[in-house]
Amino acid sequence: MLKYQWRIQRPDSLQTVSIRSPAIAGHRTHRHFLAKILNRMQKKEKSVNASNPEHLFNNLVHEDKIAEFCELLLGSNQITKFQAFPIGSSEPLPLSQIVQRLADETKYKGEIIWRTADSSPFSINSDAAIKLGYKPISTRATLDLWMGDIKGA
Repeated sequence: MLKYQWRIQRPDSLQTVSIRSPAIAGHRTHRHFLAKILNRMQKKEKSVNASNPEHLFNNLVHEDKIAEFCELLLGSNQITKFQAFPIGSSEPLPLSQIVQRLADETKYKGEIIWRTADSSPFSINSDAAIKLGYKPISTRATLDLWMGDIKGA
């Protein structure tokens, strides 16, 4: 389920876009499941739950990349009607690698419990946003930026 959404409306027109992303990485990220796992690891909880370890995950965008894209759209004349589209990172990684990266960054020593998911995983297709100038970065680079934010906080 997509939890984050931005609506950008240029002041000189009625053209609008709705940008959707399931997980935003950044300084104050806390609502999506990876942020919750990270928080539990930072609190040194005895265990954390995760699912779909082999799923190739790209459902993560750094807040700086969203801001860059919004700035580009505000200066663009490509939006001629209402458009809605998702954005994600490129070069997906297995969720097991992403969760392990969170554990490594937090020096987490607890147990990671991989459970069966309640719903099927999904990936993001950013093609519509790319046509409008969105430049996704890899999932690994997104994690690098996010972990840099956490260390700098």
